[in-house]
Amino acid sequence: MKNLWFVEIDLPDSLICTPPGLGELTSLQRLSIFIVGEDSEHQISQLKELNLGGELSIRGLENVRNLEDVKAANMITKRNLASLNLSWASGANKISMEHFEATLENIQPHHNLEQICISSYQGSRFPNWMSAPAFINLSEITLERCEKCEHLPPLGKLPALKILKLFRLDSVRRLGTEWCGDGKSSFVALTQLRLLEMLDLEEWIIPKSHESFLRLQYLEIKRCPKLIRLPFLPVLKDFHVHTNPAILGSMIATSIESLRLMDDADELSLLPGGLVSAQKNLKKLEIKECPNLRSLSIMLDGLYGLKKLSFLFCRKLEYPPEGLKFLNSLEEILFYRCDSLRLFPAAILENMPSLRSLRFEHCEKVDPLSGPLQGVVSSLHELVIINCPELECLPECIQQLSALRKFIIWGCLKLTSLPDGIGNLKSLSVLGIRYCSPILKKRCERSKGEDWPKISHIPQMYLEVSF
Repeated sequence: MKNLWFVEIDLPDSLICTPPGLGELTSLQRLSIFIVGEDSEHQISQLKELNLGGELSIRGLENVRNLEDVKAANMITKRNLASLNLSWASGANKISMEHFEATLENIQPHHNLEQICISSYQGSRFPNWMSAPAFINLSEITLERCEKCEHLPPLGKLPALKILKLFRLDSVRRLGTEWCGDGKSSFVALTQLRLLEMLDLEEWIIPKSHESFLRLQYLEIKRCPKLIRLPFLPVLKDFHVHTNPAILGSMIATSIESLRLMDDADELSLLPGGLVSAQKNLKKLEIKECPNLRSLSIMLDGLYGLKKLSFLFCRKLEYPPEGLKFLNSLEEILFYRCDSLRLFPAAILENMPSLRSLRFEHCEKVDPLSGPLQGVVSSLHELVIINCPELECLPECIQQLSALRKFIIWGCLKLTSLPDGIGNLKSLSVLGIRYCSPILKKRCERSKGEDWPKISHIPQMYLEVSF
């Protein structure tokens, strides 16, 4: 098979090693994965004569016998390689830290590389070649489960680096001068940064008289419990913070358009007043997995540009925030898995002229659009009620939703009939009723069901009972 030029191995997790003799396929141009084994036929030196391109994943680096095999692989000559994934087996404790460091140092790829991922590396430092400015095409770096690494290379020197993910670098305490580099500017192209489960990270600072992160638009911080302060990030648009409520008090960036808050560590019971309202450009606010969040002490009246508001897995949230009435630009509201949510007063809609979509999904106790509604609501286009098992009847005020176009009701087993007012919704073009009671299905049967006259004008209908 000397003429073979492409080998792709899918789902390789169960493989102990790749086929022997790959090094003899000198016409090979693409190889998706190479697993280093203990014997000579599976050593990394098999890659010596292969002029590989595209993506390559090298696993089993804990089986490297000596540095001569690594050097013989000639990774630095493979100029067509665009993506490289290097990984060691987790728990490779018998290998010395020096062996880890020497292996990675001598596996240096060609400077044409565009993406690199390093997994389960247990050296205390990364090699200098990782931050060499010669890597003018390197745009994405992932470092994961490198628990013993204490220092990061000056990645800020890389001129094309756009995406950086750091996951489980447990020993890194500080992000400062060393990862920025000694120039006047750093991370000049970086647009996305993810700091995930860095348990000892305490500081992230930008050196004085230093221009950094001037293009950073997406930032995710997840389970970094000791990090309580952020630097000024002038163009940050999308901020996702998970289980790190203390960091919220240091938010300076006023350019944020999308903010996602998560707290599955049960520390967040109240959102500090004024915290969110300081973000005048905020368009999307998502509050997720805050199981102890009961109420929202937020000055929502400051969010004049907010367009989408979501509450997901806030299981103790009982009532929607009163400040909703101040959100004149709000277009979408979603409640998902809010088990304690009891009602959503219809009167709220009277002060929301821009609201287009209202969704209740898997909220077991909710009574949507309860109470009276004064006047006609001419903005709401979509109403979705999914898996609200306690819902027995729909509100009569639904007839006042004059612009409603799409109405979805799924998984409401106690709902047995439709209100008379639904027949007045002349704009309604889509009605979906699924996984509700057989009684409701029978009442909606074409031509002969009791509720059929109320819905016969609707062009698209989906009526299903079975789960």
